Amino acid sequence: MSGIGKPKDEEVTEGAPRDVLRGIYSQLFKMPVPAERMGPADQDPGIQAREEMCKIVRGARGSTANDMAARADADAKLHCFYVNSGFGTAANTALSCEQWTGLKAAFSPTYAMLHDVQVANAMVPNQPDSKGILEFGPYELALLYHWLFSHKDCHQAHNYLHALKTAARTEQPESIIIVLGVLFNDRAFTKFHWPEVTQDGQKARRLVTLKIDEMLVRQMGMLLTDERLAQLEPYEDGGVCAIDAPSGKDFCY
Repeated sequence: MSGIGKPKDEEVTEGAPRDVLRGIYSQLFKMPVPAERMGPADQDPGIQAREEMCKIVRGARGSTANDMAARADADAKLHCFYVNSGFGTAANTALSCEQWTGLKAAFSPTYAMLHDVQVANAMVPNQPDSKGILEFGPYELALLYHWLFSHKDCHQAHNYLHALKTAARTEQPESIIIVLGVLFNDRAFTKFHWPEVTQDGQKARRLVTLKIDEMLVRQMGMLLTDERLAQLEPYEDGGVCAIDAPSGKDFCY
């Protein structure tokens, strides 16, 4: 992936700044824990954090008073997430009105299937088959979020998010799948090595090919192009990248 410009870390004019959002996301999108590594009473910490946000967002429905109370609860929870991230202890973690709108959209039932945030137990990783085909399930979805929003390589994470947004604008599911395929095989970025596959009696490391439900990809495209989430972007200035922007116009976030 080619570079698109170094991400900026300066604060936005209102609400939680981008570096704070990255600290919060490091708690919301932790590296998923395989089910076999957890005890019967344990729960994946990332799933638990996302469930808490879902519960807060559900409480915002019904009235202005509910919305105000839920927003206060969200600010308090996000502050805890930020402190736990180790990014620091003194920062503005309160959301702006636009960020709160985006958070409600991100954790609304519209994208419940995409986030898979209501799964109450640890997830089971899929393994590539003998031909290197990898079924894209809840665990792989959690990996994707972790790599995009919790990764220390902000520059490359921004590149991939830019590429996914651009692919989503084509309204062609295969465009998103192509970008995901590159991301899932980028060991330099993910630091993740897929298990060896066996073919013709020989074990070998090879590229994996993703098998993803088309409906899930279309929903992913809806999420990537949802302008309500612009203020929640942890890189640059938020929003949808457009590589086909008019000459002289910077439409990348």
